[in-house]
Amino acid sequence: MFTSTLEKQTDAIPSWWNIKGFKMLLACKGKALVIIENGEVAKLRIARLGKEENAQFLVSWEIHFDNISQVQGQTIMSSTDIKEAFGLIEQEASSKVFCDQVYQRKYEYDAAKPGVFIRFGKYLSIPWPRVFYCDMNIAIEINEQVTEAIENLLIP
Repeated sequence: MFTSTLEKQTDAIPSWWNIKGFKMLLACKGKALVIIENGEVAKLRIARLGKEENAQFLVSWEIHFDNISQVQGQTIMSSTDIKEAFGLIEQEASSKVFCDQVYQRKYEYDAAKPGVFIRFGKYLSIPWPRVFYCDMNIAIEINEQVTEAIENLLIP
């Protein structure tokens, strides 16, 4: 299994993270699919796209703002992206230099891939940091159940 990088992190919530992420709970875990959701309000699906060790993952999300307005999105993440996003490995220094340039050191983070994810400690946002009230990003608090589900998803 992987060694989590989350344990050494502070509990300080980054300003870009949406506190609705506390309500995101593991709804489904399996060898090929993980679903984390907040009832009918928000849902994140992570689906394995192959059986090889370095498989890619289809990450899709939907957020319902009210009975009429909703947003959906998806991205492809590598196994390294997934591990970095969920705090299972440290992000490489070269990647952090690029992120610093993109985010102009405006956001505090431990790992990020612009347009894909940003994470500080156990606070994850996909695909980018929150900048407005009704952003199109999805926030997740990474807890033990989520970590275990992601670790299992990564096993070929």
